[in-house]
Amino acid sequence: MQRRSLWRIIVLLAVTGALMSCGGRQYSDAIEVNNQFADACEEYINTMGKANNASSAAAATNKFAAKVEKITPQMRRITKKYPELRNRNNIPDELRKVRERSDNLGGKMAEVMMKTSLTYRDDPEVIKAQQRLQKSIMLMMNK
Repeated sequence: MQRRSLWRIIVLLAVTGALMSCGGRQYSDAIEVNNQFADACEEYINTMGKANNASSAAAATNKFAAKVEKITPQMRRITKKYPELRNRNNIPDELRKVRERSDNLGGKMAEVMMKTSLTYRDDPEVIKAQQRLQKSIMLMMNK
């Protein structure tokens, strides 16, 4: 179940990268929401890097899950409003830097999720937090 959650987050970051990469005034709302998500991911990565016990890892995961839950309605509206942004092969050159941010976060998120799963795999508080995060990611991905 942990690997499935990890892959969902990676896929979400890939979709986020595509959404973030479409700039201009037409997509300013998509950029804003996706930047909020990327900022939340970066904060989670940094916080998890400092977590030194199961309780702090669970707290960081719950905080990130709460941010995902807050962003989800906006992200779902953007995905519905701009279905064309799901195509990562159609991204303008001038927006590659924004796409790279999301791509870089995907690898870091994978690393953090694997470390957490391996280090605290038997801790009930961490398991519960990871399940909450998985559920929030699934809702964001419209599943």
